[in-house]
Amino acid sequence: VTATIDQPGFDCLNTPQLIFIDDIQETVVGNVNYYITFVLLCLYLLFVNIMLINLLIAIFSNTYADSEAKSGIIYKTQRAEVILEFKERPWLPNPLSLLYFIMKGAEKLMDKCVCKKKLYRSQIKKVNRQNASFNAFRASL
Repeated sequence: VTATIDQPGFDCLNTPQLIFIDDIQETVVGNVNYYITFVLLCLYLLFVNIMLINLLIAIFSNTYADSEAKSGIIYKTQRAEVILEFKERPWLPNPLSLLYFIMKGAEKLMDKCVCKKKLYRSQIKKVNRQNASFNAFRASL
């Protein structure tokens, strides 16, 4: 049972007097207003649900379009990662992969030693060229 507070009067204990709305709704005008309100509420809820579904479809289509645009780049980067992963893996099965890592370590040590020798030789050649050009310059004076 719904009730409203009667504005004009209070009883002797200063408590509000209540007027029940059910008495008002029994009239013809009250029933028409009730049904109009109910129909408008139903139409509003239907409209809002349709708008929310349209918004959801728009968001999904936007997300799909973004992922479709980025799919080529994502595919290429993932493919490159897989290729690099397989390139770095040893070609021998697991028990024998220890031999592979020993060979790789020896190869890196040899490269370091040879690289130092090449660097030393290239520096000597550079100094000799500078000395030769300086001697040629001195001879021309």
